[in-house]
Amino acid sequence: MSIYPFILAGGLGTRLAPLSTPEKPKPFLSLISENTLLQDTLLRLNNGGYHPASVICNVKHKDLALENLTSAEMEYENIILEAEGRGTAFSIAIAVLLAHEKDQNALILILPCDHYIQSPNIFHKTILKAQEIAKGQYLTLMGVRPTKPDTGYGYIETDRNDALSFKEKPDKATAQQYCEQGHYLWNSGIFLFPAKTILESIKSHAPEILQAADASLRASIHEDRLITLPAGAIRNCPNISIDYAVLEKEKHLKVVTLDTKWSDLGTLEALRACNII
Repeated sequence: MSIYPFILAGGLGTRLAPLSTPEKPKPFLSLISENTLLQDTLLRLNNGGYHPASVICNVKHKDLALENLTSAEMEYENIILEAEGRGTAFSIAIAVLLAHEKDQNALILILPCDHYIQSPNIFHKTILKAQEIAKGQYLTLMGVRPTKPDTGYGYIETDRNDALSFKEKPDKATAQQYCEQGHYLWNSGIFLFPAKTILESIKSHAPEILQAADASLRASIHEDRLITLPAGAIRNCPNISIDYAVLEKEKHLKVVTLDTKWSDLGTLEALRACNII
């Protein structure tokens, strides 16, 4: 079963202002190396044996995305341009439909592009572990062991490899309890989904999102490796995360632990913690 990566690069990074701006948001900033965060995410996939990645971002950042990928001669499959952001549920539905059309047995790797991952080697080993689990048609999440009671992350309640429930960003006291109890992981937002399974899950729990994604792709404009999604088809599509729309309603989720230093680089404090500023 081949792995098809889709990189989510649509966020504005408002918590990282003034470094991140609407004109040049976080995915297109060079924060942890000479490369931008988008480029670093693509490079992290190199030599992993995966299908070439696709990037999903806002149409307003088309030129930035092209500059990032072509000037550095990055390997990629498509740039998918959303006319308007509708949350990760819509973006992932687009990814699912594209991958499923190409390969019904695809495994879909969802990657936010704004992560610091200290060890690429451990990252790839964790994906291999997730791949073995996902082959059983499980929706597989990647969690990170909390290093402190951080209120900026969602948490996954776990029992071995089972993901029992999601806990959205808690207050300080609750986050402290999660850390002390020891069976909670930070939700990294990195997922590995069998195409058939996640397609059925979205169809069951969020059919309106799947309908909007399907209508958008049918009306999309293809130019070389650019896929531009029109605004009209998503007017009635909810703006919601995949966590709320689908994953919280699923009963049989699996989780693997990414055992390396990790951050979503969401704030200036997070940059300092990674010794970036």
